[in-house]
Amino acid sequence: MRETTTHSIHIIKTTINMKEIITTLVDAYKEDKREFLTSVGFGIVWVLLTWFLLWFAGTFAYDM
Repeated sequence: MRETTTHSIHIIKTTINMKEIITTLVDAYKEDKREFLTSVGFGIVWVLLTWFLLWFAGTFAYDM
């Protein structure tokens, strides 16, 4: 008889990895709040700048 496999193990592993990521972020925040907030702010600015440049290139620079 053929055994069926489920994806629940993958979901559990993902949940455990997310818990580790959240724990690491909380530890980094507690260790040095200013550096953590600076890094998060820089990441947000980086993503927004990348989004703007891709939008600008697709909207305006395409016709030039």
